[in-house]
Amino acid sequence: MTTLRTLMTFVFCSLLVGTALAQQTPSSHPDTGSWTRVTAPAPFPVGAAHTLLMTDGTVMIQDFCSSDWWSLTPDINGSYINGTWTQKASMPQTYAPLFYASAVLADGKLIVNGGEYNTGGQHCRPRDTNLGAIYDPVADTWTPVAPPSGWQSIADAASVVLRDGTYMIANPFSTEVALLNESTMTWSTVTRNYPQLNLEDGWTLLPSGEVFTVDVHAQPHAELFHPATEAGRTRPTHLTRWREAKSARRYFGLMEPYL
Repeated sequence: MTTLRTLMTFVFCSLLVGTALAQQTPSSHPDTGSWTRVTAPAPFPVGAAHTLLMTDGTVMIQDFCSSDWWSLTPDINGSYINGTWTQKASMPQTYAPLFYASAVLADGKLIVNGGEYNTGGQHCRPRDTNLGAIYDPVADTWTPVAPPSGWQSIADAASVVLRDGTYMIANPFSTEVALLNESTMTWSTVTRNYPQLNLEDGWTLLPSGEVFTVDVHAQPHAELFHPATEAGRTRPTHLTRWREAKSARRYFGLMEPYL
């Protein structure tokens, strides 16, 4: 059976090019495989914008620059090729983002923050927003999420779920980062100890639990974040524990077995 990681990667890529969702045939070589068209056509009027694999195995897909979402559920044998499309609840009416921070949380909920574009329709407007919403797949409902205090825009911010389940996002226009306390839906905001802005950076969680990033505006500099834990929770006061990696090449080499 196709591995979860391979399935997620191929589903995402398929949607980006506007084709039907697909599965990869298992292969002993990671660079070979084949595409199989899904039996039921994707129902998106415009095209898919964003894709996330949920903890229950369903795939959530946002209609392009719209507040509408759909899910693909595999059949009883785990086949996405013969899966079923279901329209899910729509986001709040004023929120239809494109290019934003997002993650599937440890409890199975889906969270979205910001957007480089907002407002629905086929012609998206560049409009950085600090809006956000969290989706409960059991209740099939979206609930608005307030931004971290003082953040006027979140836009297409970097985001990651730390190994202890804490959701962390970046302020693209400063060196601030914020952690979400999901039980109270409040943010703890601190400043990184590195002077480069977070703009256009991407975060990758490594098997060690560290977060790796390459500074887009200071290449080839790279950084590692070492979460400090206390009673199983990340302490916001230790978010300044970013240190510069000696070279991006070195850490990309370390990451190759996990890509």
